[in-house]
Amino acid sequence: MGNSIKKYKVVKNFSKTTKKQSSRQLLNHPLIVLGLTLLCILAILSLEKSKDQAEISKQSIKQLEDSVKQLENADQEQARIATTGQSELTLEKIQRNELLLQKTGEIILQIPEKEILPNNKEDSEVKNGPLEEWKRLLLE
Repeated sequence: MGNSIKKYKVVKNFSKTTKKQSSRQLLNHPLIVLGLTLLCILAILSLEKSKDQAEISKQSIKQLEDSVKQLENADQEQARIATTGQSELTLEKIQRNELLLQKTGEIILQIPEKEILPNNKEDSEVKNGPLEEWKRLLLE
């Protein structure tokens, strides 16, 4: 029995060494080395391309953020101008004239605009012409 255990250990060790040697020989084969090299080169090129695209995206995002900031500043400036331009008197005028609002206890009277009635005398003067007007002015 002792011999069979020794033979088994020797065979087992021999199979381990042959597997290691065959894997080393496989990695030393020129086609395998060439294939691994090509895969590494493709991976490097792909990573470089992704890096370039990321930088371009970063620049475009920065430009968009700058334009958003400019628009926000312009919007704030317009809002500031709108709020400062409307004083209390301006707001009251808008409320009275356009919205027809009134203060409590206040009575509003609306006076119609004066209509210009056509004067018959003036119409006749225009119909007579300038020569008749001069005669009338000089003789009167």
